[in-house]
Amino acid sequence: MTVHTWLLLFHIGFAVVWLGGATVMAILALRFQVGRRWDELARLGQDIEWLGLRVFTPVSLVTMALGVALVLETDWSFGTLWIQAALGLYLTSFLIGAGFLGPQSGKVGRLIQEVGAEAPQAQAKISRLLLVFRLDLLVVFSILLMMIWKPV
Repeated sequence: MTVHTWLLLFHIGFAVVWLGGATVMAILALRFQVGRRWDELARLGQDIEWLGLRVFTPVSLVTMALGVALVLETDWSFGTLWIQAALGLYLTSFLIGAGFLGPQSGKVGRLIQEVGAEAPQAQAKISRLLLVFRLDLLVVFSILLMMIWKPV
């Protein structure tokens, strides 16, 4: 196997963990929200905070680093539209996750435990958090689209 093949294998593998994990979290959040399973939603918020710091952040950084290594190892250029778009979307997702989703997930989980998920302030924060989480998931899926489509 070539260096390119190994880089691509690990780049895709880490991306699968990142995207797959985020998709599962979104599905669970929707399931708990629709089913009005507030205690589980609160625990999920705390789990997302924990996973964000210990899994999603490192995995996304490794995915991005491997992508950069692939560009450097091939004849691709950082001036190419799809690479610039993917890097911009990655930065957007990273900032959303590290700056908002991770910290707010834990806070919302603790708020739910304190006041209950049916409290108006908890409902507002849950709705906002889940909206941003779903938007971030769209950003990450857009990165996947860039990797597959590779527009010039």
